[in-house]
Amino acid sequence: GERRLAAPCRLCRLPSEADAALTHATCASGHALPLCQWSLAPLLDEAHCLCQLCERATVAPSTSRGAQVAGSAGGSSSREPHHLQTSEPGEHPEPGVCAFCGSFRTVVAQV
Repeated sequence: GERRLAAPCRLCRLPSEADAALTHATCASGHALPLCQWSLAPLLDEAHCLCQLCERATVAPSTSRGAQVAGSAGGSSSREPHHLQTSEPGEHPEPGVCAFCGSFRTVVAQV
């Protein structure tokens, strides 16, 4: 069957799953957090860029923390990032560049 990326919700700690398009992670409580297109981590309050072309989020390089396996933070705060991927990511794109479509001019900073 189909396998979905999953991690505890950063707000309520209930299981959350990524949608098929890998744009958001949603939990049973209805919390929907955007997924960083570079790290596939649910974003809560990290600085990120939102692409106006493809409407996907990319965490700002200064706030990215490297890959962690989902749920590997063991006992950490629910506000701790939970990366959904299990391998090291590639090089982070330049600031302001969308990690999904590579667009630069249509990316705006969000906090």
